[in-house]
Amino acid sequence: MLSILRSSFRICRTQFLEADFKLAISLSIVLVCVCSLSGCHSSETESEKVDDKASAPENVFSVVDELGIQKYKPKHRRSDLKSFADYLQAAKEALSQNAYREAGEFAEAALALDDRSGEAHYIRGKALSASATGDDDEALKELNVAAQMGFENGDLYEYTAKIYDGRKDYKNAIVALTRAIKLEPGNRDHFRFRGALYDLIGRHDAAEADYTTNIDMAYEKSQAYLDRGLMYEGNKRYDLALADYTKALALETRKTDELRARARILLLMKKDDLALKDLNEIIERNPQDDDTVRTRGDLFARRGDYHAAVRDYSRVIRSAPDQARHAYEARAAAYEKLGEKEKAAADLKMASQILAQPAEKTLFKLKEDEYKSLEPF
Repeated sequence: MLSILRSSFRICRTQFLEADFKLAISLSIVLVCVCSLSGCHSSETESEKVDDKASAPENVFSVVDELGIQKYKPKHRRSDLKSFADYLQAAKEALSQNAYREAGEFAEAALALDDRSGEAHYIRGKALSASATGDDDEALKELNVAAQMGFENGDLYEYTAKIYDGRKDYKNAIVALTRAIKLEPGNRDHFRFRGALYDLIGRHDAAEADYTTNIDMAYEKSQAYLDRGLMYEGNKRYDLALADYTKALALETRKTDELRARARILLLMKKDDLALKDLNEIIERNPQDDDTVRTRGDLFARRGDYHAAVRDYSRVIRSAPDQARHAYEARAAAYEKLGEKEKAAADLKMASQILAQPAEKTLFKLKEDEYKSLEPF
């Protein structure tokens, strides 16, 4: 998995993976769940190697994955491919469909006929890097060969940066992205990723400049403000993080991620009344959001409103009793404050039982539970 956005937020590690691997920010923003306020509480089968000879097996490349979902529509049978140009075109078509295994095999077959093509080396390098069963060492070698032959584009250097990032060689990753920016100054993702790397090595001014450029260039700026806000948050520049999260919130219609981010920073800043307002809105939008309900319970407990805290923890427990260990522990602490010792002891016992259970039920156990839940005929 890619990790160029493992920014030194220290709170959060973001990963990037975009359609054809564009080092993208999930930012799935693995937004940091605020640890309880009351106390803290891939895979492909092995690639079939193309024969060193130019000839290839007589079959159409796989068009269906293990789930039976069509993923790649080749335009040619392998038996139709004869020349270097044929294989290179097939490699480009496969790459355009994110069919990395096939792209790599076609590129390898092309190189067996003529290894002087920088583009073929690039395709094979990208395919090796992007494939679940690829080899990053070999991929980096191919990408470097492509660049030395004069074939360059931003994508090549993004993949080069990804590989260096995986090796924790952040300086070379930055060098690669700087080259990508020179080739494609209008691609804001290059700035976004380089900003994350600068932050990671402690060059916060450079990181801030790249994140700001990303905001200036972004068509939809909400995510861009979230990105920079998360950097500010990781560096404990809470006022600036709050400002960016608020700007993101004003630009986004769905608002849930932005509300979570702002609520989190408000809690860190001990602005509990404002945080509670955001938490209430999140829960109003999604009543099944157990994490936010529990966080609100933690906030109530911190403020000494133990009855309200118990209500929220009980709500989480009702929603998923066999996965609510933290809610049981938090409710036990609230019961202790209310002087209800027996209830507190019962909750701690339940939390202990949940902790002792296997992390996941086996498929057999899930089926057994499903069978037992059926109404008798």
